[in-house]
Amino acid sequence: MPRPHVHSERIPDPPTWIIELEGEHDLATSRSVADAIERALEDDAALVVDLSRVTFAESAILGVLLDARQRAPERRFAVVVTPGSQPDRLFDLVDARSIVRMFPARDAAVAWCRPGIADLRLDEPA
Repeated sequence: MPRPHVHSERIPDPPTWIIELEGEHDLATSRSVADAIERALEDDAALVVDLSRVTFAESAILGVLLDARQRAPERRFAVVVTPGSQPDRLFDLVDARSIVRMFPARDAAVAWCRPGIADLRLDEPA
């Protein structure tokens, strides 16, 4: 089982912070996730949180993501989840798709962050 890990990087084109989580994430790791997001929010770039390598996420992680969305409503903010995964089911359970733009792949999320790309309604498929 992979150890919980948080990796962040800023890509230049389009200007986007990518925060990738791996392994199991819960209350114990939520502070490190929140810290990575906080550093990204200090910049005007878009933000993509990639959960595709997360094997388990609990409500504390969901809370961190929803808080970030609320604190930066004008910013392109996307979450990547593998369809059918445990994080995907967690987002479905609380109807988080009505709050956060979600994508099944990182490339699609980053492409959506490109300036000039139309902002899809949250209820439209990505």
